[in-house]
Amino acid sequence: MTLRSMILSHDSMALETLTSKGLLRRAQRDVEAGLGTIENIDDNKATVTVGKASVDLDEKGPKAATCTCKAHGICRHILVAVLLLREQSSSVEETPNEPKPSSALEEICALKDEQIIKFSGADWSKSLALISDNPKYCIIEEGLNVAVLFEEMDTKVTFIGSSGLKGAAYKGPKTRKRLLSTVAALLVRQKEGLQLSDSSYAIGTGPSIDNAFINSTQLTIEQAVTATLSSRSPLGHDLLLDLAISSRCESLPRLSAELRALSRQARASSERSIDFDPADFFLRASRAYTLLEALRNDPTNQILTGSIKREYKSGKPMEVWPLAVSRWRSTTGARGLSAYIFDPVSCEWLTMLEGRSAGIDLSFDVSTAYQMPVWGFSTLRGVMGRRVHLAKPLIASDGAISSKSQHANHDQPMPISLGEILESNGVHDEWSSFRRDVEIRLGHGIGRRQVQLPAMIIPSSYGQVGFDDINQVYMYEVRDKLGDTLILNIPADDNQTAIRLWKMGRDVQGLVVETSFGLHGLDVRPVSIIFNDSQGVAIHNIDFDFWKRERGIKKLFSNFRESVAKPLVAHQTNVRSPFQRTLSDSIDELISLVCHLPGENNTRLLVSRLESFGFSTFADAFEKATYLKDLKSILKAGFVASEIDEMLKF
Repeated sequence: MTLRSMILSHDSMALETLTSKGLLRRAQRDVEAGLGTIENIDDNKATVTVGKASVDLDEKGPKAATCTCKAHGICRHILVAVLLLREQSSSVEETPNEPKPSSALEEICALKDEQIIKFSGADWSKSLALISDNPKYCIIEEGLNVAVLFEEMDTKVTFIGSSGLKGAAYKGPKTRKRLLSTVAALLVRQKEGLQLSDSSYAIGTGPSIDNAFINSTQLTIEQAVTATLSSRSPLGHDLLLDLAISSRCESLPRLSAELRALSRQARASSERSIDFDPADFFLRASRAYTLLEALRNDPTNQILTGSIKREYKSGKPMEVWPLAVSRWRSTTGARGLSAYIFDPVSCEWLTMLEGRSAGIDLSFDVSTAYQMPVWGFSTLRGVMGRRVHLAKPLIASDGAISSKSQHANHDQPMPISLGEILESNGVHDEWSSFRRDVEIRLGHGIGRRQVQLPAMIIPSSYGQVGFDDINQVYMYEVRDKLGDTLILNIPADDNQTAIRLWKMGRDVQGLVVETSFGLHGLDVRPVSIIFNDSQGVAIHNIDFDFWKRERGIKKLFSNFRESVAKPLVAHQTNVRSPFQRTLSDSIDELISLVCHLPGENNTRLLVSRLESFGFSTFADAFEKATYLKDLKSILKAGFVASEIDEMLKF
């Protein structure tokens, strides 16, 4: 870059990003007042006098300029010097052999993926994650420069002609400059139709997983488990959190999520919180430890690594039934909604996700997203309970469907009849088949999915409603055609849903529920209610739709029913079978080994009981751990115990 090309590329937009709008305005007034004088200029350097100050500039730009005043950084005198040199450069004709300065847009588009990845360094995986969150931004082109304004963060990155990625102007925390410069460059390239290759995404979805990384991570988990269980030291939380947010772990989303959850439990332990459960912490730590062993043997398995960016692929035309929308918020602050869409042909569920990570797009509102257009023709509210024909569905490998899938415009969505829903194979009217279906879809072992799964149930009758003071949830009894009872859990702050569901009784034709593993068993939460309607079915999404006011005879009947009802008594969670007591005692024995405490010394009895119950694998692992007394064997035995514990939840 020559001095002339540097001067021409530093226009008002670039200078404003490097300093501030006010400082630039004052410098422009100084130029208009004639306060600056160009003392000397050649191809590589210029000297400008501004008042009593002297400024030296070269092709490296304003950041590298020197001024004799006492101000730090880019002062007003340097800005005056740049503005004066711009005026002179624009008035001087170009020489025939003088190279034209390249625009920032041309430079960014000419970069190869490898160059951007090298520039981003450890921030590459974060850059991909931020891109996948669809940040709100606008791109501004002015002269030789191009700027990307991130609307939610009120931050702008300006690429200056002939300055490359490193020369980008940015105001904000220095620790985020490289990250946001990378994201801005990717957004500019996307606008110009340049997409990253699959191999570039692969670099972000998982680092090179070597034995050294796995061994050091397992050692950290061992240290954290010992500190948390033996002394409730805050060291456990610090170790786990530092590990979770490290660049290598963050590029392994599943491992990072496991470690973050462990760090929260370790913090609860150090705070002496009543919510801390040593057994649950130990079993979760055992799963994270075993996940690392699985990654050692199969480092490219996406189920084990997780993924930063979801890849959608075009599928064949299909008909889908949108039947529920659920609101969610993670413990890390991420929030959004999940739309559950049923495929009547394959009898599988697809999920449409719309959300934002913590701190991203603060203007994002979940209720507003519920009313946003999907598939190019209607809102989520508008497609509920209707058969939608998609001409070009975009579906990911994990069953996610994109809101940008193309709708068949010639076909208007028609309502789904209740008979069609009842006859589909995806409906459960027996709770044994419902539990078996959930178990199969979640999977087994270290590959088990840690997600909430939708399911559709058709109760034959409805029972009582009550409140569980311990777990702080409403409980609602629903029975299948064989008389088996399933308990639905409704959050404590949604008492209206609990009461309305109970009052409606036979008016409810079916429910779409979310299933996940809770601490004490399978947690089943209703997310939408299916009613029969004159034109088909009507869907009431519990998290979004308002309840209609009860009037007339219906209100009187509801009040009478409420006055004579008997509340459901919470199940006693401390009533355990002989095997559950044996499993719990075995876990306690393993925890005492971690803490180097004297146990009950009943290893032989526990091993004998485990074998008598048919769990010889855990009996062998437990016996080995109690003999060797090393953390590796103890955590491996803990993983086997966690698998049995998960199995009992069904």
